[in-house]
Amino acid sequence: MAVGTSGVDNTVKVVTAYVDLGLTKRPSEQFHVLGRRLVACCPNIRVFDNFPFEDCWTVKDGLAKYPPANPRAEDRFATTEEHLRSNLIQHCPVQWVHRAAAEDPEPDVFVWIGYSVLKQGDFTGKPVREADIQGFLEQVKSYDFKDIPFPGITAKGPANPFGDNWRFCGSVVIFPRLYLHQMVRMYQDRLHKFVAKYKAIPLDLAIWPDVERFLPFRFYQAEYDRTQFTNFPVR
Repeated sequence: MAVGTSGVDNTVKVVTAYVDLGLTKRPSEQFHVLGRRLVACCPNIRVFDNFPFEDCWTVKDGLAKYPPANPRAEDRFATTEEHLRSNLIQHCPVQWVHRAAAEDPEPDVFVWIGYSVLKQGDFTGKPVREADIQGFLEQVKSYDFKDIPFPGITAKGPANPFGDNWRFCGSVVIFPRLYLHQMVRMYQDRLHKFVAKYKAIPLDLAIWPDVERFLPFRFYQAEYDRTQFTNFPVR
């Protein structure tokens, strides 16, 4: 990280990924249309495109033998098997960010952004736009990362292991290199502990609040819309 007369100037890299799960109700081309728009608006991005499901760390660690912890969203998943595969890949951003950091020693900050994030926000009237993402990345460049900002919806509270949790918006996760290895290691450790206790695979949103207890996260209010980007805090 360079610090000059203008202040902090972080090198920022976006990381995203797509795993084709062959979902009955969500054709892959719908994802790719959105993903291509995301890639086009990010000047420095690592895309793990068509990443093999069998190479997901959750699958390699033997977690695919467990059922999903949360109820199946019938409007999204035709079968429990589709639901489980989706849950398993939700825990893989830590894998892809860790790999991107190993490939490229230059960035000071890695930002996970979900491949289809540009579909979000219609329900609040604040759809995510390319300009929102670009403005957000400019702010990340100038942020002094003495903590880990994250967009979230609700205040701290007990996580529901078998349902939805809205403390974190998992579509956007910021990984300052200073904390990256701790974030990855802690996340994987807490997921394994969850599975050992409940014998089921949760959404990622049940794990991040647990990780938050151990690292200097900084909550900022957001929703599954453009506020994930436009509400990024200014020091």
